[in-house]
Amino acid sequence: MIHSPSLPFQIRPFQADDASEFATAVRDSVRSLSDWLDWPQEHYTPDEARAWFAACDQARQAGTADEYGLFEHGSGLLLGGAGIHQIDTSHRCGALGFWVRRTQQWRGIATRAAQLLSRQAFSSLGLQRVELVIAEQNIASRRVAEKLGARFEGMAANRLCIHGRQHAAAIYSLIPHEGATAP
Repeated sequence: MIHSPSLPFQIRPFQADDASEFATAVRDSVRSLSDWLDWPQEHYTPDEARAWFAACDQARQAGTADEYGLFEHGSGLLLGGAGIHQIDTSHRCGALGFWVRRTQQWRGIATRAAQLLSRQAFSSLGLQRVELVIAEQNIASRRVAEKLGARFEGMAANRLCIHGRQHAAAIYSLIPHEGATAP
């Protein structure tokens, strides 16, 4: 679990009993997420969620990813997910990703979670570079990168494959002592 007294939500690993809520959040958010992510589907099931949670646990143990759920204090409502993935320990870098449930978007949740996770990537994980690889047309996520103080490094042609189609991606980076400003 990641603690920060300034956050209006809790960041913790997913647990098996989060599966139904996770599946519901994904199904409710398909329209807002599926342009940018391959995995949200209209018929996403709790079993698929549990498989994802198991993959997250295995990746955390292997040191290749550090994924979390974002949960509202008090109600426990699943707000979304965020994490560092594609961790390359030999080059000390990883990629930051996040998604927010449709009904909770535009509240600063992604930015706050990304700030905290990028700091953790530099401290606990010992990374020296965190990348954000964002579909060119995903303006909301690009704004999150900019709010973090991430450096825009350019556009990469055919960098992402979403629903079988290649898309250009904006590449942003954070390095220690740059970006990841306080909320």
